[in-house]
Amino acid sequence: MYKIKSKPEDFCVEEILDYKLVDKGKYSLFLLEKKNYNTYDIIKKLSDILRIDEKYFNIAGIKDKNAITKQYFSVRNLDPKRIENIKINDVNIKFIGYIKERLSLGQLKENKFKIVVRDIDKKAKKIKFIENYF
Repeated sequence: MYKIKSKPEDFCVEEILDYKLVDKGKYSLFLLEKKNYNTYDIIKKLSDILRIDEKYFNIAGIKDKNAITKQYFSVRNLDPKRIENIKINDVNIKFIGYIKERLSLGQLKENKFKIVVRDIDKKAKKIKFIENYF
């Protein structure tokens, strides 16, 4: 028998976006790196800390809780300096730049995965590409 996702480090996913930064746009784009949080829990925390309604946070995809993930989010008219000093355990937020339009679900170019499978009997082959049907 084999084990998948025994610990968060066993499942890493990184969003790849196709976006164009602008000098000054309506939306601030951030990269969120998190461990052991689902996407909506972090958005809720940020919403509470910043006192900005959750509906103003935009994401391109939802990521697993039991994982290490890198994903993007945008917020309309948010000064990036307001997020710089926010400290949440196992969370890192980096300002990327400004974009003209908000992120929306499904706007991802692709996801990159690193998956560790434990306790397997045979040596596994490295998979280079899996078609996304969703």
